[in-house]
Amino acid sequence: MPFLIKDLGMPVAGWPRTSGSRFARHIVDSEDGGLTRRYRESGVVPLGKTNTPEYGITGTTESALLGPCRNPWNPAHISGGSSGGAASAVAAGIVPMAHASDGLGSIRIPAACCGLVGLKVNRDRVPNLPDAYDYAAGFVVDHVVTRTVRDSAVMLDATGIPEPGSPTPCPPRPGPTPRRSKPRPASCASPGPARPPMAVPSTRRSRRRWNAPPPC
Repeated sequence: MPFLIKDLGMPVAGWPRTSGSRFARHIVDSEDGGLTRRYRESGVVPLGKTNTPEYGITGTTESALLGPCRNPWNPAHISGGSSGGAASAVAAGIVPMAHASDGLGSIRIPAACCGLVGLKVNRDRVPNLPDAYDYAAGFVVDHVVTRTVRDSAVMLDATGIPEPGSPTPCPPRPGPTPRRSKPRPASCASPGPARPPMAVPSTRRSRRRWNAPPPC
């Protein structure tokens, strides 16, 4: 599946890593980063990198190096930031999902601007070792922007695996079980006062049904 990498703190072997800055335009990484390797192992094929504001410090994607990134739904509007390039690419249908990162809304803002699913996961939920750009004490996290919740969940399952050396490991929790997810309405001795009055007989009927023996 085609995939795009945000051009901020994500080493890809042989690719430039500009972070949206003219100052860093000559930096080329010699090897893949930890999360890049996980993406490849999941089956996606990175095709390129997406636009980002300079060092990801603004909520709009308008870098002096690569120019502004527009919203595909309306080019007169912004795509948000700092993962605006990723959100624009997914919203335009170029790829079904793209890497993004979030410290103060850099996944959520572009997702809201472009009508996508954008989730900021827990700290260290998606490890990026050994080359995590931890310039904000772990406040910045990596994930993706997608068109569906299912796609976001699938990529989280593929990349959200604890790694040795993670400063704050966040192992995945087990999924829901029938015992956990089965609803159990509360039973009370007296329905008490109710407004409106029709709530009283409704509550009594529910209680009788709950206390009735199961059908044979």
